[in-house]
Amino acid sequence: MDTPITISDKKKPARQKNHLTIGALIFPRMDQIDFTGPFEVLSRIPDSTIHVIAKTKSQVRDIQGLILTPQMSIVEAPEFDVLLVPGGFGQLQLMNDEEGAFPYSKSL
Repeated sequence: MDTPITISDKKKPARQKNHLTIGALIFPRMDQIDFTGPFEVLSRIPDSTIHVIAKTKSQVRDIQGLILTPQMSIVEAPEFDVLLVPGGFGQLQLMNDEEGAFPYSKSL
């Protein structure tokens, strides 16, 4: 049993060679589990950086009252390869905010 089992003859995808820049958007009344769960997974990707961003650098309170602090505002954020936008009751207000994050995410 020294020979590995082959399940498919398809070639494996090439391994990523570039640094991956990830943004995680937080906003009032979001559900923190929709942020922290994916954050835990994405933060473990080799050769990647994850930035926690919000409309401003002010603290954000989730739907249960947990206070989260963004690393930077949307304006200060670099260009992202991946943008995580969590769910929650605050997402409707976020989508209707003409000056906030939603226009930014539409431009990606």
